[in-house]
Amino acid sequence: MGWLRKNFRIPEEWTQKRVLLHFEAVAGDCIVLVNGREAGHNFDSHLPFDMDISDYINRDAENELLVGVRHTKLFDKSHPVYKKMGATYPTGSNTDDLIGIWQDVYLLGVPEVRITDVFVQPWVDKNELVLEGQKEHLRAGGHRNSDS
Repeated sequence: MGWLRKNFRIPEEWTQKRVLLHFEAVAGDCIVLVNGREAGHNFDSHLPFDMDISDYINRDAENELLVGVRHTKLFDKSHPVYKKMGATYPTGSNTDDLIGIWQDVYLLGVPEVRITDVFVQPWVDKNELVLEGQKEHLRAGGHRNSDS
């Protein structure tokens, strides 16, 4: 496993906000430690993900972020139904050997209750606009409650 380290501070104006650590993409098995405590885990290559690190940070001191990444090929195994597919990822693409943090990483200060997704559907012939939204409530302990 390869490790990357970064020290950071939380802005003073974020004292009442939950702090999310957002990764645009990490290729491989990713473990995230904040101040020596495991804050999250992700196994993927292309999709963004975030984790609430509010319970792991020091708001008035420097924080240490450690991100460890293992290559996906370490998890290759055969499946009895798919004997010719020995990998956990699609083979034959130019990303077979992609590993590590390969897109942006940043912190977000967000309110405890927030709207995370909106779907807008126009019905032009009816002169209507249908909106669907998803609300998320971030709580201590990193628990998330989502409502549609």
